[in-house]
Amino acid sequence: MLTPDYLLHCTDSLTELLDAYDNAVVSDIARRIVKTGYVTETAKHQIRQAQQMGLLYEDIIREIAQRTTATDSMVRTLFEDAGVETVETDNRLYTAAGLQPTDLRASPAMLQMLQAGYENTLGTMHNLTLTTANTAQQAYISACDLAMLQVQSGAMSYQQAIRAAIQSVASDGTRVLYPSGRTDRIEVAVRRAVLTGVAKTCRTIGEYNAASCGCDLMELSAHAGARPSHARWQGQLVSLSGKRGYLSKDDIGYGSGDGFGGYNCRHDWYPFFPGISQRNYSQEKLNQLETMTVNYNGQEIPYYDATQEQRRLERRVRDCKLRLSATDAARQETKDPKLRAQLDEDFAKQSKALREARDKLADFQTGTGLLPDTSRTQVYGFGRSIAQKAVAAQKRVDKSGGGGIITSNKQCVIHGNKINKFFLSPGAKHAQEFFDVGYSPDDFDALNHDLVDGFDYNQAMDKRVFDNGVEKFSVFMFLGKGEQKKRFRTVWQKDTPNSVPRIITAHRED
Repeated sequence: MLTPDYLLHCTDSLTELLDAYDNAVVSDIARRIVKTGYVTETAKHQIRQAQQMGLLYEDIIREIAQRTTATDSMVRTLFEDAGVETVETDNRLYTAAGLQPTDLRASPAMLQMLQAGYENTLGTMHNLTLTTANTAQQAYISACDLAMLQVQSGAMSYQQAIRAAIQSVASDGTRVLYPSGRTDRIEVAVRRAVLTGVAKTCRTIGEYNAASCGCDLMELSAHAGARPSHARWQGQLVSLSGKRGYLSKDDIGYGSGDGFGGYNCRHDWYPFFPGISQRNYSQEKLNQLETMTVNYNGQEIPYYDATQEQRRLERRVRDCKLRLSATDAARQETKDPKLRAQLDEDFAKQSKALREARDKLADFQTGTGLLPDTSRTQVYGFGRSIAQKAVAAQKRVDKSGGGGIITSNKQCVIHGNKINKFFLSPGAKHAQEFFDVGYSPDDFDALNHDLVDGFDYNQAMDKRVFDNGVEKFSVFMFLGKGEQKKRFRTVWQKDTPNSVPRIITAHRED
């Protein structure tokens, strides 16, 4: 069995490669739009566009080829790990029931299922990725044609048309095209395909293992925030043979896109033996999961609705980062001083929008208690260089700088003022210690990233729990740039036993 949390995060490792590809293609298109520009003679414009179009397609195919080997290896590891986890978890239950199950590595049939699932998923993923070459090419053509039309009609100036074209491409990102005509962002499409492939394969292996061990009943997993159609059957018992008194595979929609094991489904099943096994979910517990709410600004929000709002806010952060990357690529390419000045202005406004989007997400997560997930907000390729430029641009637009709360999927909280006003503020108590290892006052994102990356509650030292329930502890980590890294003591506090640790202070330890 794979837990809902396992399925939620099993594809996170793909994010870096997908995002880097997305960012590279969007930035490349932005640069080419600036290169193509606008010429009054339509024939010249078409020739120039055709030249750029050919180069764009070739470059995208090259990007895909460069990432294919790493992606394939990552997906294979993902399938192997999930297969082992499924069989080992289920086999412990079979052993407890007095049976002698077969290990995955000793079963040619289960290994074949794992290989088939991997190959099918890999084929789907490759097909999805390859469509992005055509969709990106079409996005480039459409953006250039629209820019030319807008200028010719007098609706926009040359500079306005180019800026609008860049933002249009950045907003759409790199997309895959389905035969139905529907499109999805590349990371959404691939993530869904891989999650569905892994989950389907492991459920098939679990069903085969159950049949081999003579187990007819399977208990379904359950989690808060399940889609309504799944909430009605989660946590129940399913008879693989269709025995009366239990749910059947048809009852849960097994094999359909919307049912158990369908698109983005995080439910799994595991063996159940009457008289031996203990139910994991009482009806009371299932009712609690189904009716679970979170409080935000004095309002009770259904847990499922809250998670959907969190996803929306996460997408907003990602969109802001892609816009910044595209704008930065374009302003580096242009030779037009007027366009460069306007793109600089766009970059500054987008930097402020990014800060505001981060703050809204952090406020929502802190207010609701929902755990953050940086894999959904990171844009790999949105490196330190762009992040530093964005921080500087924010300060030009809003002198107060980034204040809000920055959160991470490793369950820690960092208040922006802690970085801006203490760690990286010249003259502050420990600021020089951070400057000595390579950080500058503008390295907000860089230091925040390093603190988040270095946090591990399992490595907590010097724990102290006070009478009021407050817990303080230290986490040692190496901070700094390149070879300048040094050992720092970071001090954290949990205000209640169930709260997320927040950083209190940090200083050089050596």
